Amino acid sequence: VGGAPHPPPPGGVGALRARIFEHLQESTSPDMACIVLASARLYQQEALQDMYLSFILKHAQQVFRTEGFWRLDVAVLQRLLESDDARIEEVDLFKALVSWHRHRSKDCHDAGLDDKQLARLFGSVRYAQMTGLQLVSEVRPFAGGVVPKDLYVSALEQVVAPGVALIDRGQACRRQAARRQPPIGSIQVSDPRLLSVQSTSVRKVGGVGWNCTAVIDPSTPRTRFRVERLADHQNGVGIAIFDPERNALRGGCSGFPNPDQWAADCLVGVYGTGCFFGV
Repeated sequence: VGGAPHPPPPGGVGALRARIFEHLQESTSPDMACIVLASARLYQQEALQDMYLSFILKHAQQVFRTEGFWRLDVAVLQRLLESDDARIEEVDLFKALVSWHRHRSKDCHDAGLDDKQLARLFGSVRYAQMTGLQLVSEVRPFAGGVVPKDLYVSALEQVVAPGVALIDRGQACRRQAARRQPPIGSIQVSDPRLLSVQSTSVRKVGGVGWNCTAVIDPSTPRTRFRVERLADHQNGVGIAIFDPERNALRGGCSGFPNPDQWAADCLVGVYGTGCFFGV
């Protein structure tokens, strides 16, 4: 291509690299996270690996359900399974690991995966965090096989006698009592022209007014909201709990609460003015 060469970006190569990383971070999605991480490991991009590992841990509840999860290698998967920061329900983590193992076995990728590695992977699942129903319906078919039988029995004892069964056990069993971070739920909006979602943040991009709703599926009873900046002081921000099935039956738009009938569509909450309603 003819002509004068393009001038370097302001700040040089370091600034360009920072911009690229910022773009990758903003455009990361659960569907692509594991795929990009696998490529970053292939080309030994350590900074990218750290960034995507952090994203996967934070959004584990969604990432572990994707087909890209099957592309993770043993070392990365082991690191995720052992982390307290993996935000996922334990039974869903177990199902994802079973799916990963089946996929790898089917495609003959597990030729180099020995029994010791497999035992370590399934031994990293915290079975004591599951309910009795989950243990019997999901884990029992694998107990004594890929699932260490002593951990399965210990988890059942924990269901029967919480806090007592682990006292005389070893470190591996006591580790089962450590809780992971709660999952981060997915966010859906009633109108993408008015609300923009980026990871766990929602930003109002449309006109002011009480005219749109963001619905968060937290997957956990421990959910925290924080308002970082409020531009529309007249209308404010309302938070409420609602039943999407009931709203759909009432003729609501895909189950979203109607801002014009907030108290009727929601069970309990607070208006943007600060007034509470409901039980």
